[in-house]
Amino acid sequence: MKKAELLCACIALILLAGYAYEWNYQGFFFLFYRTITTFSGAVALLCIAYYFSLFKQESYHDLLKDASFWFVTGCLIFYTTNTAVNAFFAELVRIKIKGQISIRYVVMALLNVMMYGCWIKSFLCLKNKRIYIQA
Repeated sequence: MKKAELLCACIALILLAGYAYEWNYQGFFFLFYRTITTFSGAVALLCIAYYFSLFKQESYHDLLKDASFWFVTGCLIFYTTNTAVNAFFAELVRIKIKGQISIRYVVMALLNVMMYGCWIKSFLCLKNKRIYIQA
């Protein structure tokens, strides 16, 4: 558990340093896409570490009923794709659909739907687990 706490503290420090750097050079009213990309990559790596820990377990778990699996899956889908979208931020903002809507906006909206869909499934798993335990 100490390794996880140390890793999270390091990621938080890197995130704060990135925000401070971009705030200093860009100002407060611009999107800090470099810092967001770094954070997205870090969250994606943490999600992959979670999946790796699942592979190392010797016991069987029904992942379709596991709330943490669905929560991490939503984060992985969102943050891995978000990393790629933010890496090409300047190019994607210029591409418009029907002349007005940025393709980045559409991609991010779809990612939000997928992430929140996984999170809803996660909360439903928690609810079903509580009902099963009470019965």
